[in-house]
Amino acid sequence: MSRNRIFNIIMIPLGLGLGLWVGWLLLNQAGEAPDYFAQYFVPHPIRDLDTGPMVHWSKAVNVYALGDYVAANAELRAAEQAQELPRVITRFYQGQCLLATGYAREAETLYRKLLQQPAGPHEPMQWYLMLAQVDLGQFQAAREMLAEIISEQGYYAGTAAQLLGELDSGAL
Repeated sequence: MSRNRIFNIIMIPLGLGLGLWVGWLLLNQAGEAPDYFAQYFVPHPIRDLDTGPMVHWSKAVNVYALGDYVAANAELRAAEQAQELPRVITRFYQGQCLLATGYAREAETLYRKLLQQPAGPHEPMQWYLMLAQVDLGQFQAAREMLAEIISEQGYYAGTAAQLLGELDSGAL
């Protein structure tokens, strides 16, 4: 199976799942306003694939879904070493695990490297890079990334405009 086919098998359902998940989260956060990370960090959906023996990927899917990002990151590294999936996919999720466990600097470095590659889910990578920048206090860089996300009019454009408004108003 080609890498592009595997990438499409993963990313199309993930994008749809993310939309449903974000909608559910927004409906269920109507009470009090959470901090920016709880409000804007939504783990990108991950699912198991039926493309062959992917032991580490399957384990990563399970622990990631449970929110155990440390264990998920370890399994993703093992999946990368075993070459179970294209490196860009495992690294994309490793970045989220790093970000969710407080390693914003490492996540930022990883997403910068990934964005230099032609393949991969660029808009989600930009989004998580921007969240790392906010976490690191790099508000000007985050504003620039948000402006770029908004100008591309993709999936994250509306949420990016909302977060940019919060940054500009000093709410964060």
